[in-house]
Amino acid sequence: MFHKEESSLKCGDFYYYNGLELICKKYYKSKKLRLYTNYSYFIKKIDKKSFTIVEPVDKLTMTFDMSFLSYFKLPHCMTCHSVQGLSIDDEVTIFDCNTPYVDRNFVWTAITRVRHLQNISYFEHSGVEIKRLEDSKLKQFLKLKIEGYKKQDIDAKRIINKQSFIDVEWLFDQVNKNDACALCNSRYYCVLDEKNDVKCNISVDRLNNDVGHEKDNCHSLCTECNKSKR
Repeated sequence: MFHKEESSLKCGDFYYYNGLELICKKYYKSKKLRLYTNYSYFIKKIDKKSFTIVEPVDKLTMTFDMSFLSYFKLPHCMTCHSVQGLSIDDEVTIFDCNTPYVDRNFVWTAITRVRHLQNISYFEHSGVEIKRLEDSKLKQFLKLKIEGYKKQDIDAKRIINKQSFIDVEWLFDQVNKNDACALCNSRYYCVLDEKNDVKCNISVDRLNNDVGHEKDNCHSLCTECNKSKR
């Protein structure tokens, strides 16, 4: 992440110096200058006010003020989406293969960017980190679910009280108190399947339909019972 050379200039957390490769991450066009996403450029000159880059194919030289460094990233790391269509000869390390945020399509895209399989290495995340990411994804799913209930109340013109509106902590508390549906006794679950998609049967039912999703007006039910009840 950090690289320091003689006569380098520090900007933020990084050191920039003559000859350093930069990857354009955002398209830019003016009357005389143009930057292309995912193109490589090399720093020819840099000081505290401006920097000059060279496009290596046509040898075009462009000078920008230092604020334009935000248009570039260092080549140490690229997202899978940003390298689609590229063929890479260098050695590549692929991250996140065993995390809950990727699937086989992601891994296939990452692998097929490299011309030779012997140039690929994998970084295996620890079990503790995987558990943290899994919990984060499940919690995000439940947050979006609660946002859906809030939208229902808004559409029905019910009063929204932020202090007493249900939240993820309230939902966890409900499930911990009763780990099964009160009507059919099916056990609650909120897990990731083999494709890392969230499978969840937890839903929220209102006791008084004239009142919104307030904590005192709600209890947990499984999805099937809640649908049947409606």
